[in-house]
Amino acid sequence: DSLAFSSAESENDFIEGAYGIPEPVSRSNREISEINVIFVPGVAFDRYGHRLGYGKGYYDRLVDKYPDITFIGVCLDEFCIERLPADPWDAQVDFVITQAGIYKR
Repeated sequence: DSLAFSSAESENDFIEGAYGIPEPVSRSNREISEINVIFVPGVAFDRYGHRLGYGKGYYDRLVDKYPDITFIGVCLDEFCIERLPADPWDAQVDFVITQAGIYKR
């Protein structure tokens, strides 16, 4: 019920984890204070940094708690829509990257 962050040097440093999401093989977790950028997964994003996740709020809480970290949402262009419905507690990522472009919040 929490997020942990580990280092990875290449795509070979990942194994399939929960929900088929690749996870680092290394279990040597990093302190959040060592991290400058976090790539955020999502089901969909909009061009304003809103994200549709899986409903547990892990990334919303993380983004709110660490405003000095740059959060980047990554998705295929077909999953980046003009506007997602958003509630006041939904945190926004700083950038959304697709194969078609980069959108800054």
